[in-house]
Amino acid sequence: MMRDDIVSTETHYQGKRWLQMLNEFDVRFLALDVEMDRALVEFFQTQPEWTIDCRDEESVLFVRAGNAQTSRRQVRMQGGLVPA
Repeated sequence: MMRDDIVSTETHYQGKRWLQMLNEFDVRFLALDVEMDRALVEFFQTQPEWTIDCRDEESVLFVRAGNAQTSRRQVRMQGGLVPA
């Protein structure tokens, strides 16, 4: 097994553990740092139940696809701060 295959397998395993935890706590939004969380950003981009709501040079905000109604508009209505 080559080094890239090992890293890919480890990232996939870590991503699956994240999915379990996010499901357990019914997390609807996920904010990740583009640099520090690069492997997780790549992993969540491949997950059909998570979509990118907004992104900039430093961060990515994922939202559960089933909760598309609970997007930035509803968060603003509830008094939350979300970048435009």
